[in-house]
Amino acid sequence: MHQMMLDLMVKMMPFMMPLVYAGGALLAVAVLALVVQLAFGRGGGVARACGWLLVILGVFFLACQGAGMILGAAPSINFADSTKGDFDLKPFWEIGLGMLIPGLIVAAIAKMARNLKGHGLDEGISTRLLVYAGQLIAKGVEPVAACSMTLVRPLTDDPDMRETLDAAVATFFVQ
Repeated sequence: MHQMMLDLMVKMMPFMMPLVYAGGALLAVAVLALVVQLAFGRGGGVARACGWLLVILGVFFLACQGAGMILGAAPSINFADSTKGDFDLKPFWEIGLGMLIPGLIVAAIAKMARNLKGHGLDEGISTRLLVYAGQLIAKGVEPVAACSMTLVRPLTDDPDMRETLDAAVATFFVQ
């Protein structure tokens, strides 16, 4: 049984790098769909689906790491050119967490944005406002303050809605 599992792991290895690339593509699509959802109120389903697919891929890589450890192997992927003697090995647990955490964040933001629609928030966050927030952060403004100034204040005058949106923004930044 032990040898059969090791043989299975060896046969799976050529397919792991394409799964990493698929995870990267899913993350790009999820972020794009999230921006579209926040800007135009559409695409939330795509963002949530991509987020959950990232979670599934992350759990898969974490499970492969666990199985490899049980079998006495250290599963990893080389991100460098091994033909030139370069090695940049990343263990599966790093890859798994690199997909799991962004997947959970994207799914959570998509769900929160979906739940706010129709509850006092009639328009979404435009791409222009996201760019302004990024510019302020790049100039050294605290991220929570930059997002509050550019993403929350222009959307509503309602104090309760501002408080809710400020709380949503604060949950994504560690202070």
